[in-house]
Amino acid sequence: MATDRQNFWLHVTEGCFASFGYQMVGGAILLPPLIKTHLGGSPVIIGLMMSFISIGTLFQFFSVRALERIPKKKAVVLFFGFWMRLPLAAIALALWLWGPVWPGRVLVAIVVCRLVMSVSMQINYPPWMDMLGDTVREDWRGRYFGYRQFISALAAFGASGLVLLVLDRWGFPDGYAMLIGAAFLSTMVSWVVYCFVNDTPDEAAKAKEPRHEPFVEYLRTVPRLLSKDRAFRRFLLYILLGTIAGSAGMFRAVAGLETYGLPDKHLGTFIAVGAAGAMAGSLLFGHLGDRYGHKRNLVAASTIMVLCNSLAAFAPTAGLYSVTFFLQGLAMGAFMASFMSYLLERAPAKIRMRYASVQGLLMVPVGLLAPVGAGKLVELSGYDVLFTAAACLQLGAVLVALSLPRRNEMSFEPE
Repeated sequence: MATDRQNFWLHVTEGCFASFGYQMVGGAILLPPLIKTHLGGSPVIIGLMMSFISIGTLFQFFSVRALERIPKKKAVVLFFGFWMRLPLAAIALALWLWGPVWPGRVLVAIVVCRLVMSVSMQINYPPWMDMLGDTVREDWRGRYFGYRQFISALAAFGASGLVLLVLDRWGFPDGYAMLIGAAFLSTMVSWVVYCFVNDTPDEAAKAKEPRHEPFVEYLRTVPRLLSKDRAFRRFLLYILLGTIAGSAGMFRAVAGLETYGLPDKHLGTFIAVGAAGAMAGSLLFGHLGDRYGHKRNLVAASTIMVLCNSLAAFAPTAGLYSVTFFLQGLAMGAFMASFMSYLLERAPAKIRMRYASVQGLLMVPVGLLAPVGAGKLVELSGYDVLFTAAACLQLGAVLVALSLPRRNEMSFEPE
C-alpha cells in the first residue's frame, strides 16, 4: 500500500512538471503566434508541425513489437523521455542566437526540433502507458490524471503573469526564448522525478512476457483487434473525430490576436483563462471518472468543445473570445482524466501496449492531413469557418461517445 501511494504521488509530481512545460510550448499558446507573427511562417507550417505527431506514430507502431519484449519499461521511458525534452533547449538557444538576424534559421530549428520531440514522444507513449498501468492502481487512475492536470494548470495560471511581464518587457526573441527555456527546465525536473518511480513489479513483468512472434504475425494484430473488439472500433471513431476537430486548436491563440488586434502579451491572459478551466475540469472530472465511469467524461469533453468552437467562430468581442480558452481547458480536464483510463480499463494487460500502438497507427493519415488541411482552410476561408467545422465534428464525437460501452460491459479478451 505504501509503495502504491508513493508511486501515485511520484507520477502526479512528474506529470505536473511535464504537463506545465509541454502545455506552454507543445500546444497552441506560444509557438503558433511566434511562427506566424515573428518568423514569417504560414498557417500550413503551423499545421505541418502538428502533423509530426503522426509521423512519430509510425515509428511507434514498428517499435512496439521490440519494446514489448522488455518486461520492465522504466529505462525505456527515461531514454526517450530525455529526447522529448532536449529539443526545447535547442529552440530557446536558436531564438537567442539567431532570432533578430536570421528568423528563417529559427523557423527551421523549430520544425526540426518539433519533429524530434514528436517521434520520441510517440515511441515513448506505449511503454509509459504500460508502466502507468502497472504502478498506479486502477481505482486511482482518474484521480491521477485529474490531480496532474489540476496542479500543472495551477502552475500555468501562476505563470500567466510571468508570460505577460516577459513578453511585454522583452518581446521577440528574448522573451520567447526565456519562456521556452523555462518550459525545458520544468520538463527536466519531471524527468528527474520519474527516476524515483518504482519499476514494474517482478510478478507483473513475468506475467506479461510476450512470446516471440514473426513480424507478419504482429501486423495481423491490427485487423484481429478491429474485427473482434467492437468497443475499440467505436473508441477509435471517437478519437478520429476529435483528432480532426482538434486541429483547430492550434489556431485558437493566433486567431484571437489577429482577429481582435491584440498584442503578444495577451497570450498570458489566454494561458490564465485556459489554466482556470483546466483546474476546474481536472478536479471535477477526475473524481467523476473513478466514481461513475470514464465514458461520461468523454461525452462531456466533446460537448464542451462543441460550445468552445461555436463561441470561437462567432464571438463579437475579445473578452467573450477569451472564454473559449476556459472551455477548452475544461474539456481538456475531462478528456485527460478519462481518455487513457478508459483504454487501460478495457485493454487486456498483456497487450495494452498493442492497443495503444494500433490506435496511434490508424490515426496517422488523419493526423498527417487534418492539421495541414486546417491551415489551408484558414488561408482560404478564415478562422470562423475552421471553428464552425470543428464544432460540427465534435458534435459527431458526442454521438459516438454516447454509444461507447460502460465500465461493467466487458471488452474483447484475446485467446
